[in-house]
Amino acid sequence: MGDGISELGGQKVIVKEGQARLESGNLAGSVLGFQEAFRNIIAFIGCSILDAVKMSSVNQAREFDLVRKGGIAPGKDADMVLLSESFAVERTISYGQTVYKNNRK
Repeated sequence: MGDGISELGGQKVIVKEGQARLESGNLAGSVLGFQEAFRNIIAFIGCSILDAVKMSSVNQAREFDLVRKGGIAPGKDADMVLLSESFAVERTISYGQTVYKNNRK
């Protein structure tokens, strides 16, 4: 999330330099992106990559009863994020179609 102003629960939220704060200056929430959050799960918890994948997809789909999400199988939506060895997003696939591709060489 880039710098800017938005609203959360009827309150103005100012995002600046990686922090989301209310007008009062109180912390409003996190602006952490998926890539960094995924790295943090592995670094701080010490879990395997497979466990981090489950935490960020399979478990979430199950918790919210999203039966077409959280796996790769017939009848699922075929949504996935492909990561590099350093966990940079290389490609995003939604409903089986590439919607983002990192073109850096």
